[in-house]
Amino acid sequence: MAQKGARSEDEESGSSGSEFEDRQTTSKSTKKTKQSDQRKDRFYEEVSRTSGRNTRKSTKQLALDDEESSREQRKREKEMKRMEKELQKEREDLAARERELQRQRKKAPGGTSSVPAQAQDHDIIEEDDLGMPDGEFEAEYTEVVTVIQAPPRLPLRRANEPSSSVSGSAASNRRRTDESLTPASNVSSRRSDEQSTPVSDDPSRPSSTGPPRAVSNVPVGRSSSSDNDASRPFLTPQPSTILDEDEIALSRESDIDEEVQRSNAERKDRRKEAKEKERARTRKEGRNNGEETRRQKRKSRDESDTESDPDSNSPSDDGSSAKDRSSSRSRQRKKRQGNEKSKPTQEKAAISRLKSKRMVALVNIALRLAKALIISGTPFPSSTELDQLTVDSWSFALKKLDYDIRINAEATKIIYQRPSQLRGNLITVTRPLTQAHWALGNIGDESRSSIASRVAMLREGGRFLYQDISTRKYLFKNTLIQQVIKNAFFADKKSIGIQFSKYFNPIAKETLALVLTAIDHVLNEHTSGVLIRKDFSEHEAYGRYLGFLKIINGFQAAAPEALRSVLQDLHDLCRDACGAGPVATTSNIISTAELALAARCYEEH
Repeated sequence: MAQKGARSEDEESGSSGSEFEDRQTTSKSTKKTKQSDQRKDRFYEEVSRTSGRNTRKSTKQLALDDEESSREQRKREKEMKRMEKELQKEREDLAARERELQRQRKKAPGGTSSVPAQAQDHDIIEEDDLGMPDGEFEAEYTEVVTVIQAPPRLPLRRANEPSSSVSGSAASNRRRTDESLTPASNVSSRRSDEQSTPVSDDPSRPSSTGPPRAVSNVPVGRSSSSDNDASRPFLTPQPSTILDEDEIALSRESDIDEEVQRSNAERKDRRKEAKEKERARTRKEGRNNGEETRRQKRKSRDESDTESDPDSNSPSDDGSSAKDRSSSRSRQRKKRQGNEKSKPTQEKAAISRLKSKRMVALVNIALRLAKALIISGTPFPSSTELDQLTVDSWSFALKKLDYDIRINAEATKIIYQRPSQLRGNLITVTRPLTQAHWALGNIGDESRSSIASRVAMLREGGRFLYQDISTRKYLFKNTLIQQVIKNAFFADKKSIGIQFSKYFNPIAKETLALVLTAIDHVLNEHTSGVLIRKDFSEHEAYGRYLGFLKIINGFQAAAPEALRSVLQDLHDLCRDACGAGPVATTSNIISTAELALAARCYEEH
């Protein structure tokens, strides 16, 4: 019976001990949660206190400051989340250790607790007093409270003050602060302190090494109050130098200027490197293309020599030579096919790709008006002028056919390609006329120098603009100008010069300047004495076009009536040459003398 009584007492003592441990664990987790919440509140208060901005800054500075503050805020929030994860991990480790202790205590014989050696490193130190009456236990535990300190800022200095090295005290303070940033570092430092130095009896005295900490003794069954939590120290960084808002603004402006200059320099370096790489790649491609062309020409020449050589047609070599030729041809064919596949196919827009018949009719009418507008107004249109030209020509086509169809991308591309096509057609018409007029054909190698000297004489001072090139008389009266205008724009009665007579009666100054530019371009192709074709592109011809237009405007300022007569004569002669006849006007029906006679008849009555 005595043994049973002792056993029941041991069981009661074990159950009461487990209840105490549960209450103790609950109170500790509650206290940890409160401490974490308080640290969060203090952290956000510190952030809100230090996040003020100077209202006298410029808009650009405010934008940069806001961006910097948001970046710092995100960094601090990320650091806070990491700290919370570490705290949660510590809580889980603490709960696991508590469960392990309870399991070992229950397994121990006689109801006594057998605490393992590793429990000595734990934050809670328990002592059971079995000499106390039943149901009364006293336990004391020492809790190490981790104080999370925000990372201090570097000491501020004035804008004109040189940077100084960090002093020894500042470095030690910074090292202490870095050690106390995370709970994990506090735990490791605390354990090293406990192993090296015994815990002081005075709970208010901090340890000699490691970060500052607070130690409190809490009796059994009591939870830590909020007053104790509030009284715990919270270290806040203090700057070593206080600057006013103007000085901070000046330092910020200098930092911003340096950053902008650095970014601009880096951007320029990157652009320069990209341009150099592009030039090197272009040179390499051109060199490879030239070598490949020369190699192909050499192979074709060798093959032609082999085929024309009678000695190579011997019976012993027929099979091998034919086989070699076929293999070389097949290799060349495969190579050409590979090159064609590697090149990106850029198909140009064409009327044949339009699916709707109405769209085809509209595009044809719009192109004719666009041609007249380009030749008579904007031979080298800009993007804005090209957009307006497209709108005008499409509206004209819709009105003429009484359709209401919106222009699509394919039709827009066709109209956009029209200026370059017109310039190419004009050069095609001008080249044979110029060669025949000035005798620039391929006469022979002995006459190349004479052709080159003749071309240089014609281009000197714009002699080809005059009817008499030796005396320079009758500007813009050269018959070549009339021939080019007639063949290009007045070829027959259905030409644009006849259908859109209002744009060519009289000939516009822009049209005359474009024709003169085309003639000068053909002469430039014969500068060496032989024809070397060149592209009549906007890049090559636009500058000369502006020069001829300037000459025409200067002649108009000097003799406006003479220029008007020249332009009108060009239109009338070209119109008569195509068989369209003169334009019907009131002056063609009744002359001025007849009108005066009719007026006198009315006056007599």
